[in-house]
Amino acid sequence: MKKNLWIKVLVLIIAIFLWIQQVLIRTQTEEILFPVYLENIPTNLVPVHDEVPKVPVAVTGRGLDIVLLKYSDYYFRIDASQFKKGENEVEVSEEQLFFPENRDLTVRKLNLDEKLTILMDEITTASKRILLQYQSGKDEEYFIKNKLSLEKKEVQIRGPSRIVEEIAFVETEKISKNILEDGSLKVNLIKPSPKIELLDSQINITITQSKIITKTISLIPVEYPQDIEVTIIPQKVSAMISGPEEQVSELNNTNVVARLDKEEVIENTYVSVYFDLPTGIKLLDYTPQYIQVIKKND
Repeated sequence: MKKNLWIKVLVLIIAIFLWIQQVLIRTQTEEILFPVYLENIPTNLVPVHDEVPKVPVAVTGRGLDIVLLKYSDYYFRIDASQFKKGENEVEVSEEQLFFPENRDLTVRKLNLDEKLTILMDEITTASKRILLQYQSGKDEEYFIKNKLSLEKKEVQIRGPSRIVEEIAFVETEKISKNILEDGSLKVNLIKPSPKIELLDSQINITITQSKIITKTISLIPVEYPQDIEVTIIPQKVSAMISGPEEQVSELNNTNVVARLDKEEVIENTYVSVYFDLPTGIKLLDYTPQYIQVIKKND
C-alpha cells in the first residue's frame, strides 16, 4: 500500500515538473509593468509623486525568459531635461525601453492609451522660524525664567515649493537644563519632512539669568459672554504678576486678558476672574476677587 502511494507521489512530481518545463519553454505573451525613470532632471525641479510611474507592456517570449526578466533591470528612460513646473506630457516609445539584451523577448505593444503625464514641482528656499521643544514642563519653566539667546531665530530650508509653503516652523530636538554646559548648549534641528533639506542642522543657545520682577496692572477690562443679557460690576480689575523683566515690561491692560466663564455667569451671582497670561508669567493676586453678575430678568 505504501509502495503504491510513493509511486503516485513520484508520478505527480514528475507530471508537475514536466508541466513547469513546458510552461517555461513555451512561447507566450504577458503584460508587464515597466517603471519609468527620469534622466537629466533640471536641478530646480523634483517629481511631485514619490511613486515611480509604470507603463504596461505586452512582451512575447519563452516563459523562462519572461520569468527571468521580472528579476532583471527593465525600465523606460525618459529625458526630463526640458521639463517644467507643473504637468509634463511624455510620449513613451519602444526606443526608450531598456531590458537585458540576452533575453529572447519581443515587445508586442505598449498598452498606454494616452500620453504619460508627470507632475513636477519647483525647488525653493525659504526662512522658517525655529520652535524650541522641551523635555518636560519643568525644563520649559526653567528656560522661560532664564533669558535665552538664540544664535538665530530662523533657519533656511530647501525643498519642493508645495511642501515648503506648508511648513510654519522648524522644531528643535527636546532640550533639558541637564544638558547645559557652561551656560550654553548645541541643539539639533528636526527635518519637518524627508524631502526638506535644512541648510543648518543645529543652532547654539546661550543662557543668562534673567531678572524676575513684579508688576501691578490696573484697569484690565473683563471680558464676558455678550450673548447673555447681563451686566457685571465692576467691569475692570487689577492684577499683580511676576516673571522675567523683558516679558513683564511688555504687558499692560491692553494685552492681558481677564475673562469670565460662561457657565459660571449663567449659574451664579458672583463669579471668579480668569487670566490668560504668557507662559512663564505668574499671577500673584488680583482685585476684586469676585465680579457681581446682574441678570436683566432679575
